[in-house]
Amino acid sequence: MKILRGQLSTYEQALLFVNSLSALGLIWELNPDFEKTGDATKDAVSRLDRKLITKYNLIKKLPTDKLYGISIREFYPNVKYEQS
Repeated sequence: MKILRGQLSTYEQALLFVNSLSALGLIWELNPDFEKTGDATKDAVSRLDRKLITKYNLIKKLPTDKLYGISIREFYPNVKYEQS
């Protein structure tokens, strides 16, 4: 994942961020649709596994304040950003 992430430019990461806020991109992180198994532990793990942008820090090169007026940290507070 580090190699893949290293190949993404800041502009591509910004596009990934904006796309993740769209109806099609919500499943990647913010609103995962998954089948409930009835086992609360498995369901919680399944939800955490779906947080792909945070799990792989896919937008870590973005400036952490705002992008076109949208607060990045508001949506992804757990990403380890390069800039603080």
